[in-house]
Order: sequence, then structure tokens, then C-alpha cells
Amino acid sequence: MAIFCFFHEIQIFFLLKFFASTRIYTNIFFGFTIFINDMNIEFFTRFTSIVFAAIVSISIPLIYPDLKSLSQCWSTDLQPLFVISNVITAFLFFTLPNWRVPSLFLILLTAFPHNTFLWAHNLFAVGFFFSSMYTLWYAKRLPLYYWIFALSLFLMVFSLVWGEVLAIWALCGYHLHLLTYKERLYNRNL
Repeated sequence: MAIFCFFHEIQIFFLLKFFASTRIYTNIFFGFTIFINDMNIEFFTRFTSIVFAAIVSISIPLIYPDLKSLSQCWSTDLQPLFVISNVITAFLFFTLPNWRVPSLFLILLTAFPHNTFLWAHNLFAVGFFFSSMYTLWYAKRLPLYYWIFALSLFLMVFSLVWGEVLAIWALCGYHLHLLTYKERLYNRNL
């Protein structure tokens, strides 16, 4: 209980009205947008969403080690982080033509929480993982990530949460690899 109170006090400390004036946040925001305008916006957006998904996926089992799957964070304080990460990832997937079916399954498994819609959630989760595996196989690019993803599905039999984390990291690695490769080609042709 004391740990919960401590974390609650830290959350209050970092609230906008207690931490700094709104003028500082306005200056940071406009300074950040000027910095982004000099970069390739699409690259920056995709890169940060991939890194965010990787960080969220590993942080959930590290913060709550007793969870059996990532979806069980619906009953924890990390629920908003889980939902935001899935929505951002689904949006990123939807912008890629071959990844629209996994995007749809990811949105559906996020929309149907495991604690109230267990069967639907599990069905959509299985659909997401198998459609992602099919898309990795169909792409025929970077086959190492396909095999890591297949290994993660096998690992899910023994530890669902760490199998999910490995699968997400394989997807993040695949998309980050493609993103940086395309960015290097684009910059080389300028």
C-alpha cells in the first residue's frame, strides 16, 4: 500500500499544473515542431511508434510480472498505455497495404477486452498473430524476422506473455529494419 501511495505522489508531482507553467510546455511544443519540420515527418512518426510499441510491450511484464498475457493489463493501471500502443500500431499497419488485415485484428482485440469478451478477444488475438505471420511469409523480405516470429508462437505454449513480447519485438524489428532501409535509399537518391 505504501508503494502505491508513493507512485501516486509521483504522478501528482508530474501533472502539468504542479510541474511547470504552461508557457514552458508551449515553448517546448513549438520548439519540437520546428525541429520536426526539418526532418522527414513520416519517418519520425513511424520510428517513434515502433519504438513506443517495443517499449510498452516489454514494460508491461516487467512492471507486472504476475500477468499471464499482455492483454491482462486491462485490469491494471497500464490499460491506457496498452490501448494507445495498440491503436498507434494498428494505424501504422493500416497505412501499409499488406498489413491491413493484421491491423483490423489488432483493433478488434483492443476493442474487446479479455475480461468481458474472452472468446472474442482470444479469437481476434489468434487472428492477429496468424495474419501477421502470413504477411511476414508473403512479403518474402527479411526472412529472419519470420522465423523469430514463428519461434515466438512456439514460445507462447510455454509462456504466453513472453511469447507475445518476442512476437511484438519481431514485428517491431521487421518494420524498423524496413523503415531505416527505405530511409537510407531515399536519402541516397537525393
